[in-house]
Amino acid sequence: MPKNYSPPFPAQAHKQQDMSSPKPIPSITMSSPNRIPQNPPIPPIKGSYHRLAALMSRLPELGIVRRFRELNALHLLSLQSELAWLEADFKNLCAEDTESECAVTRLYQCDFRELEKSQGNGGGLQREALRELGGKLDAYS
Repeated sequence: MPKNYSPPFPAQAHKQQDMSSPKPIPSITMSSPNRIPQNPPIPPIKGSYHRLAALMSRLPELGIVRRFRELNALHLLSLQSELAWLEADFKNLCAEDTESECAVTRLYQCDFRELEKSQGNGGGLQREALRELGGKLDAYS
């Protein structure tokens, strides 16, 4: 090492953490005068996810996580396809109910209360199809 060499961070050059034995992670403490939370020390276990997470939380520019874009796109496409099938089935059920001879069944298209109260095949099928669509839409959104 050259004589004029100085480490980039002189204050920390002499500090080395003892990594030989893991120490418990203390909880966040509050300093008494200002009640400002102080960060607990970074966990000493080399190669642990806890240590990596602590570092990433303190230095967000170090945060590297995969986004799985291709898998997310594939999942969205499969949900979209399934939603299209469910939508077609639901519209067929609605069309059948609209053409029903039963006056109450024809109301399902404009009265959700009647649809919810329905016990017959038409209303029950439409109601279940609508609930299944809702679940898939939640996952898609």
